[in-house]
Amino acid sequence: MHTFWDRSANFAVRQSARLGHWLPYHALQQTLINIMPLVLVGTWVRALTLSTFSRDGFFAQIYNLPNHIPYFNTIHNGLNVVSTFTIGIVALALAYFMALNVTALHGRPQYAAAITSTVSFLILNATVSNAGVVGINLPNLGIRGVFASVLLGTVVGWLFSHDWHLKRKVGPVPVTALLALITAASALLRLALYELASSGLTGIIYSTTSLITGRSSHAIIRIAANTSLNNLLSLFGVPGPINPLNPALANTQSSANLEYALAHASLNNVPYPVSMGTVYQPFAMFGGVGMTLGLLIAILWVSRQRQHRRLAKVALVPTIINVGTPMFLGYPLLLNPIMLIPYMVAPMASMTLAWAAIKTHIMPAAVYNVPGTAPGPFQAFLGTNGSWAALVVALLCLALSVLIYLPFVRIADRAAQQIQNGGEYDD
Repeated sequence: MHTFWDRSANFAVRQSARLGHWLPYHALQQTLINIMPLVLVGTWVRALTLSTFSRDGFFAQIYNLPNHIPYFNTIHNGLNVVSTFTIGIVALALAYFMALNVTALHGRPQYAAAITSTVSFLILNATVSNAGVVGINLPNLGIRGVFASVLLGTVVGWLFSHDWHLKRKVGPVPVTALLALITAASALLRLALYELASSGLTGIIYSTTSLITGRSSHAIIRIAANTSLNNLLSLFGVPGPINPLNPALANTQSSANLEYALAHASLNNVPYPVSMGTVYQPFAMFGGVGMTLGLLIAILWVSRQRQHRRLAKVALVPTIINVGTPMFLGYPLLLNPIMLIPYMVAPMASMTLAWAAIKTHIMPAAVYNVPGTAPGPFQAFLGTNGSWAALVVALLCLALSVLIYLPFVRIADRAAQQIQNGGEYDD
């Protein structure tokens, strides 16, 4: 068994190192490094806004901050502006740097490619009102637009990295002409997609995934299928509809459970003890999708990569209150094949543990609404109105997720070390 694990780990390290040397993936890693200062600033501001300077924030509710802090709404609005133009334009920044880094790794750095990618991304997310006023769908410029921006930046960067000839005797297509052709193609694509979704390409992706995963059932198998698909899409940068920062996973089961608890002053015999709102959010979303708080603790515990440990320390506070963007983009989790298994397994194992505890009546179901910025391990405690058994189970879920991530953090460290030791990039 030990030999099998060693062989599997060595295989994973080799494949990850090869992937790290593949030019588009290496360009993505460099791009994420470029935008990390923007991500960190935006994440801290967003965490502060959601937890402290929003009326439904965890700390705002506990300490009644809206009635104690002067100009509370003004501060909230100011922080929202900063958040919108930092973390809220991450996808736009990705489109710019992805195109630039792809051309640079081809030995032909082209700022024209970066500008073209940025303009094309804006065009693809443009909106037009009935009065003909052109605007931008701002949500698509943030995390929701990551997949589309990475894809667009890669394609535009590749196009600018080659010489294109209309005829053999004619010189290469000028940069200006290539810029015009790509932006014109983006405009035509946007017009073609407009009838499908006014919110642009990202809106189509988001709507499609919402249709796939939007319905939930109390059956643990259905819950597992929905959450697994949501996590898988998230890892590939495609937005899923399950938001860890929602105060509750609103559905008929959660509403029925809450009504029963309020009517009977008891959590026993609620109609849906096993549902998305009782086993997923309170036990399997610590730090965000994928139980990223478990990853962060695993990094601090065993990682020897200085940049990974530094990132984990900077991201600790936001991740505790479930704003895990730095870990998603900075570690990174995005498109990281090493982390696919724990990213899927850790939430599944946590849900299974919570399901078993509920079915065996070790703890009651969590039915009360809890702010999405409440520290992950305490959501079950608060959602059950102070059940110590629920808190213990939540802590066990966190410990289990850490143990699941540990070997993969070690593998990621070894792969990162191999990449740092040199190697050629595969075009």
